[in-house]
Amino acid sequence: MKKVAITGGIATGKSLILQKLMFMHYVVYSADAIAHDVLRNEGKQDVINSFGSFILNENDEIDRKVLGKIVFNDLEKLTRLNIIIHPYVQKRIKKIIEANSHLDIIFFEVPLLFESHMEDMFDASINVYTDIDMQIKRIMMRDDKTADDALRIIRSQMTTFERNKRATYTINNSGTIEEMYEQLMIIVNDILSKE
Repeated sequence: MKKVAITGGIATGKSLILQKLMFMHYVVYSADAIAHDVLRNEGKQDVINSFGSFILNENDEIDRKVLGKIVFNDLEKLTRLNIIIHPYVQKRIKKIIEANSHLDIIFFEVPLLFESHMEDMFDASINVYTDIDMQIKRIMMRDDKTADDALRIIRSQMTTFERNKRATYTINNSGTIEEMYEQLMIIVNDILSKE
């Protein structure tokens, strides 16, 4: 079974890649979705212990917006959150891989693949990137952020250059959707053709 991680900065087009893969009937998981579930379950108490109970909403759940404001403005706190959450996410990913061992290929969206040192869990990685102006516009439209907020989030992440250097494959999403899908198909076929 080929285990493939899809990574990339915020608002680079990873979701479109996932949608295309699902449309093609490939099995796809999101590390972010797994992390959100971890926040509701096994990681919840650890995060509360580390950040305080004021991050809880009226339903006694962790308010991700409140937590997001804290960690995106403070690299030390973001690192602290990742140190708590990532081991749980890795454990879940390993279980998912074991449960799907009959498949030829499986995809995981892992935005913080290299930052969380999870690349060794996968046979290949694909970095999706676009130019920074496009990222800023998408974040402003999608997340209702200012240009400064968008830039702060982008700068809190690994650079495109560093990701491209470390990834097995790259997809440039600065053109049309069709061009992006074309790049994806070439990469998937290449991965499947390898022993």
